[in-house]
Amino acid sequence: MTSSGTVQSGAVAVDGPRSLVISGRVLTELGTGIRGATVIFADSQGSRKTVTTSSLGYYEIAGIETGQTYVITAGTRRYRFQPRTITAASSLTEVNLVGIE
Repeated sequence: MTSSGTVQSGAVAVDGPRSLVISGRVLTELGTGIRGATVIFADSQGSRKTVTTSSLGYYEIAGIETGQTYVITAGTRRYRFQPRTITAASSLTEVNLVGIE
């Protein structure tokens, strides 16, 4: 993704789409991180990005476009997850997904 920009008096103005980062954890109902869960980000055009959680259930995905609406869910063999809908206005942390048995 590319953006153009200008510099005036030491300030940088960026034109065009910005790339954001969204991160969080995939957890059991008891708050334990779930290792190896697949986190899925789907935008309104049907494009999907996926990442896999770490050994403690953490995930991070970069390249999220400002202003886009995303449906985020996770998948594991044992748990179901309620999808979350977010509109990316800035980078987000603690976008956690809690599994339902």
